Amino acid sequence: MTRLNAALALTLAATAIPASIAQPSEGSAEAKWRDQTGYEGAYVVIQEDDAPRPPFDFDADDNAFLDEVERATFNWIWNSPDVSPHGLIKDRSSGPLVSIAGVGYQLASIVIGVERGYVSRDEGAERAEQILQALTDNPKNRKAGLFYHFLDENTNGPRARGDGVSTIDSSILFAGILTASSYFGGDVAHLGDALFAAADWSFFVQPDSRPEQYRGMISLLWRPNDRANDPTGDGGLIDATWIDAMGEQRLVYFLANAAPAAEHRVDPELYYRMRRTPAQWRDVGPMIRLPGAGSTFLAFFDQLWIDDASIGAAQGPDRPDLRGFEHRTPTDWWENSRRHAKLHRGKAIHEAPEGFTTLGENAWGLSASDAPGGYRVPGLYGDPLPLKGARRDVDTPPDFRTDDWLDGTVAIYGAGSMIMFEPDLALAALRHYRSLENADGKPLLWDDQYGFEDAYNLHINKEPWVAHDRLSIDQGPLLVAIENARSGLIWNTFHAHPYIQSAMERLGLSRGED
Repeated sequence: MTRLNAALALTLAATAIPASIAQPSEGSAEAKWRDQTGYEGAYVVIQEDDAPRPPFDFDADDNAFLDEVERATFNWIWNSPDVSPHGLIKDRSSGPLVSIAGVGYQLASIVIGVERGYVSRDEGAERAEQILQALTDNPKNRKAGLFYHFLDENTNGPRARGDGVSTIDSSILFAGILTASSYFGGDVAHLGDALFAAADWSFFVQPDSRPEQYRGMISLLWRPNDRANDPTGDGGLIDATWIDAMGEQRLVYFLANAAPAAEHRVDPELYYRMRRTPAQWRDVGPMIRLPGAGSTFLAFFDQLWIDDASIGAAQGPDRPDLRGFEHRTPTDWWENSRRHAKLHRGKAIHEAPEGFTTLGENAWGLSASDAPGGYRVPGLYGDPLPLKGARRDVDTPPDFRTDDWLDGTVAIYGAGSMIMFEPDLALAALRHYRSLENADGKPLLWDDQYGFEDAYNLHINKEPWVAHDRLSIDQGPLLVAIENARSGLIWNTFHAHPYIQSAMERLGLSRGED
């Protein structure tokens, strides 16, 4: 299951909807934007201060620290025993499976490694080509061009049981593929572009027999009837559908509009049709939240690839209302993620449950990770705001989850990846994690060879607990986020691909320089 699917499997808990937030003050960015556009809807997510957007100017000490983190994290992805015989990074250190999302991050990491001088361009291209050839050579690992979530490390085919063909994990894989294709060209581009061109996103669209809110939208998974003997034969879409806009969902619909063949694409309107639940926390808001998942990764997974910092700076909040979606809040998605960073840190400081001493001003960003009791998906939320005239289910979710701290385990990449939005706060968290020591005075969470451990908890057993299993879908995002914050490398490389440029045009998006 994907992380979001795991979160949605939990029971939704209803919560009261508070009154509307205050009207914008005269002279504010929102007031000026409303005057310029004539927009009269309830809410707008727009940057009000003059905080800089990435890439940021880090000082020498910060750059040296980030160099250390990037180099060690890359070394795990490139050099560790956790790479399969075919060159694919495994899902986790202790397991035999390959996560295709992890491979997407791996391909982006190779680009970073070459650009930073960790490996040569020839070495990087050779590894990327090896990975893409391995994926290409076993057609049983995909259906309608999209991939099974987990692959066997030896055969590169689907594992014997479990998840099906995942639209979000395939999206992350394809984002990495197109980044590598754009960067290396040649045989890497030949293999990578062919894999992406074969992806038929229309196959995963829910039929007209589904309720209105799901109709025509993309399903999370396709499952075969007989995985063991016919993994690419007959099967069906699961009911769970991408209908609420945040990190994973936006990446799926973005890439579904990048397909080079028109018959493989979905309607660009779906990108704007996704529900947007406005919310607030204290003086932070409005912001868009999900009804049933509130981990930090949901605020940045899409923006590891999509350059919303530049899009928002060039165009301001997007305009679903101009496409006929009245109850979809205009949103600057970079600013939206920045507000989620403030919410997560603020709640860690002010609202953490009694005894959750791991959390604090430099230890925040609850996100999906291993924990003492196994893999867990916590969630923190803003309070949903009312949308007058909105239709239940179609425009607004029927229920909303409230904060679920679980056991308070902190994933390193949670706050660390927020460096794309709040660099000072994220850096302070990473330095805090780097400074923690065990009883012997040795680093608790840091290894000079492979970088940060995955997660930790200082309070649950009254002694430090550390997740030593490194996960590719945690380490990879941290590396990509840091590089984007420093140079914008992955954004620039991803957006340079012709397929991505076509998707931007179809969706009416611009970085201002395209």
